[in-house]
Amino acid sequence: MSLTHKLIFGYITIALMMCGAGYLTITSFNKLKNKIVQLEADSIEIFKSSYKIVHALETSEESIKALIDNQPKIIYTFSQISDTNQELENKDQIKKKLITDLNKVESSLSSLIGTEFYRIQKDGKPQFNNSEQTILTGRHNVEKKHFYYYLKYLSHFIHLVENIPENAPRFFKKTLEPHYKLNIYPIIEQYRKNKQKENAQRVKKIIIEYLPNVGVIIIFSTILILLSTLLLGGWVSSYVFKPINDLTAAAKNVGKGNFETRIKIKSKDEIGVLTDVFNNMIKDLRESTVSKTYMDNIVKSMLDTLIVANPDFTIRKVNQSATDMLGYSRDELLGQSIENIILPENTDTSIIDLFVHKGSIANVEMIYLTKDGIKIPVLFSGSTFFNNNSQVDGIVCVAQDIADLKRTQANLKKAYDEMEQKVERRTGELSITNKFLKKEIKEHIITERALKNSERKLRRLSSRVLTTQEKVRRQLSCELHDDLGQSLSLLKVKLSFLQTKEGCENKFNDETLTDIQEYIDFIIEDVRRLSRDLSPSILEDLGLTAALKWMLNEFSDHYPTKYSLNIDNIDACFVSENQIMVYRIFQEFLTNVGKHANADAISVSIQKKKNEIIFIMEDNGVGFDLTELSSRQSTQKGIGLAAMQERALMLGSYLNIIAQKGKGTRISFIIRREKSENLSNIAC
Repeated sequence: MSLTHKLIFGYITIALMMCGAGYLTITSFNKLKNKIVQLEADSIEIFKSSYKIVHALETSEESIKALIDNQPKIIYTFSQISDTNQELENKDQIKKKLITDLNKVESSLSSLIGTEFYRIQKDGKPQFNNSEQTILTGRHNVEKKHFYYYLKYLSHFIHLVENIPENAPRFFKKTLEPHYKLNIYPIIEQYRKNKQKENAQRVKKIIIEYLPNVGVIIIFSTILILLSTLLLGGWVSSYVFKPINDLTAAAKNVGKGNFETRIKIKSKDEIGVLTDVFNNMIKDLRESTVSKTYMDNIVKSMLDTLIVANPDFTIRKVNQSATDMLGYSRDELLGQSIENIILPENTDTSIIDLFVHKGSIANVEMIYLTKDGIKIPVLFSGSTFFNNNSQVDGIVCVAQDIADLKRTQANLKKAYDEMEQKVERRTGELSITNKFLKKEIKEHIITERALKNSERKLRRLSSRVLTTQEKVRRQLSCELHDDLGQSLSLLKVKLSFLQTKEGCENKFNDETLTDIQEYIDFIIEDVRRLSRDLSPSILEDLGLTAALKWMLNEFSDHYPTKYSLNIDNIDACFVSENQIMVYRIFQEFLTNVGKHANADAISVSIQKKKNEIIFIMEDNGVGFDLTELSSRQSTQKGIGLAAMQERALMLGSYLNIIAQKGKGTRISFIIRREKSENLSNIAC
């Protein structure tokens, strides 16, 4: 916000506050004025009403007299229907009008008398207590009675005028007129006095109620205006005069040479802009008025030579490094041409020609010629500088002694040449070595390929061996079951026959025959077990899923091991040869658990997924170190895990073995669905 806007804002604020105070004052005066005007209007209305009542009564008396005098034309002015005078042409009209006005007088008087004695509060309750109320009610009844008699007297008077005119004047003077003066007129006068007293009390109440408020409002408005003026003055002093005083003090400090002076005024108005400009001006002034001694010290302390020349290439200024290198004094160098000092390596071109054509030179090797005629190689840079009128004001030349660098470069070049020779020799040796290495690598590649071929041949051979093994096992199983099993069964039958034959001489006693028979039963059962192990006929009878469950049941019967099963039906997923492979993997797992694991719980899971079949076998036994097992020699390793791995590979999978000492063993393998479909004749 700019300063002008701030001032305008302040003035508008004060104007609004003054308008508010004036509005409050005017509102209070208007309320007071309205109350007084209303009071005046009420007073005028009261006087007009009482005046009209009195006037109506007086007019009615004149009408009565007119009736007495039997005057046909009377100007009658009381009627409230119209303010214009009306001429009543006959006695009947006078009488009707008189009765109408008297009725209105009666109604007005009744209303006035009632409002005089019954003042009602805002909540609707009477203002007087019971005794006062009784007195006022009595007075009201008396006054109503007076007026009632007055109307009766008027009616009787009108009757006399119409019927007995000669008695009407006497009745008027002795009865009607005295009753009016003694009873009716005093009521009206009392009503006027009461209203005057009431108006006086209302005026007093208005003065007490409103005048103090008006005074408070006026005092409050005056104080508010004074405070606003003081606040505006303080604000103007804070935002205008104080920054100006700060600027004045800062200008005096700068005039004394204190260029570190800064004004800290954070504002975005004109004062803030002026402050920023003033601070920037001080900064520029400090940078542009650095002392000559300070600059001379900088130039003097430079390690590189500095020569400043005029536009005519005569030397204007040099530093200490230049005089030390060249062997001249400062006075001897001033005024000389730089051509006498600076020699380009290409002697065909002078330094002046280089500056004329290029205007500036950067990092060019040149020669400085000393007073003794010694040529010193330097790394030269030079440039022209201009005055405020964009005219060349001089030339600045800076040079660095590179004599030591040149010597170092020469030594490095010599060392580089020697190193090149050594590298050439080493390169020849490395070339010979590379030839031998390439030959060895080629031999290793050939050997590796031969090993891979051997591995493939061994795998095919292993597959054939396992297949042949299964065939041999099946053949042996059939021979054991068909030949040896039948022979043993026949022997058992003959022993039974010998044992039961009557009349036969028994060379053996019954106990011996029983032992032989039990032993033969054991041999038969063992032959059956060997036959099942060699060729599990249960696969053909019940299927792979039931065979695995039966195998786990048999295992739990021989070992104190609990097992949990979660097996999906996979009978239709594999052909018989592959079912035997899966069966053998699980059989080998259970064999290892029984021999080595010492486990008390086994978990087997076979799950069919959308694209794969997952096999998981776990035990909680002693476990083993897989790394240690892998590092053993082949003669020390068992063939159980190797056979399981080989069968998994034949199924298109790979065994994943997780084992740790004391934490059991977990073996899993996955057969992809596309693999299993290739292994089965039926889609599973």
